[in-house]
Amino acid sequence: MASTSESRSEFLSRDAPQPLLNAAIVWCKELVDIENAIIAGGFVRAFYAGETPKDMDLYFRSSTDAEDATDILEQAGWEKVFASTTAATYKKDDKLVQVVTYLAGEPEEIIEKFDFTVCAACLTLNFDDQTETTQEIADALTEMRVTGKVLHHKAFFEHLAGRVLVFIGSELPLSSLKRMVKYIKRGYNICDENIIAISQAISHTVDFEDASSLERHTLGMDPDGNRRIRVID
Repeated sequence: MASTSESRSEFLSRDAPQPLLNAAIVWCKELVDIENAIIAGGFVRAFYAGETPKDMDLYFRSSTDAEDATDILEQAGWEKVFASTTAATYKKDDKLVQVVTYLAGEPEEIIEKFDFTVCAACLTLNFDDQTETTQEIADALTEMRVTGKVLHHKAFFEHLAGRVLVFIGSELPLSSLKRMVKYIKRGYNICDENIIAISQAISHTVDFEDASSLERHTLGMDPDGNRRIRVID
């Protein structure tokens, strides 16, 4: 079984395949106008796993870039359906885009914060300077004027192929515990070593006697059990 000793600082880069570029633009054509977007996490994982993505998470190198992205999405008709101190979620044509605001930096700085190796991957896009309209986007894709890079953990493809969860750390380990349950329901497996690693991270990080610590680590959860009947999504 894969070990939690996997180095979280070792990442590899490769050219993005054309189908992934196409999928990203089809999901959100406004990417051509959004500066420095980093598509990370589930969207990239779903593509390589042969799954339909549920949403697209956009990270940025600065808070200013994130603010500009929200303006562009809203002007293009994306409806804000949820907002918190960490992210804002937009919906259009049954597609979801989440602008993440709690974490900013270069691509490697972003994905080195991710909790599982099968999520530690991101896509960056490069557009021809003359690509401005929807038709020009389509033409650019056809003529290979849109390129991109995929940055990923060195074990990303191996663990994704084996549907193995390997924990590589998290600032919010309670959220990782919840995500672990979600991935197990999708057919992923996790060994005792990694379950213990998540448990240790929770015990070292979460102060259950401190209200502010508990609030930060349970954001979006239901600590009072009011949604106990709801199936975990």
